Amino acid sequence: MGNKLPTPPLHSTHDENGEEAASNSSVSTDSEDSSTDSSDEVDLEAEGEEASLLTNGPAYYNMFLGLDEEEDKCVKPNVKKRRGAKGVVYYSGEQGQPVVVPPTRSVWYGMYVEHPQLDSPRFHKRFRRRFRMP
Repeated sequence: MGNKLPTPPLHSTHDENGEEAASNSSVSTDSEDSSTDSSDEVDLEAEGEEASLLTNGPAYYNMFLGLDEEEDKCVKPNVKKRRGAKGVVYYSGEQGQPVVVPPTRSVWYGMYVEHPQLDSPRFHKRFRRRFRMP
């Protein structure tokens, strides 16, 4: 679903004259040729792993940032912090319509202003920070 950059082929399929080169995947009847074909398949699998490292792995990451292996360990990607939406506190009015609770009827206001539980400066400091008061 994400946008991926097109990856260039690892080996060119054209020769020096611009003509398409012959494929190595032709079937031969010699036993020696068939053994080399199987080794070519192994090499192609290794190249596939190498290509995946170039597009998705640390080499791809280092290529764009210009980092060495040692510097890569120190760099952490920026992660955007997300907050969930806070629900609106309300109560039902006289005719059933929702009415937003005024700040003077909130739990925080009742706990820290009208009936403080502790006379601790820490709680008062947290209250001022919570409601952005001086």
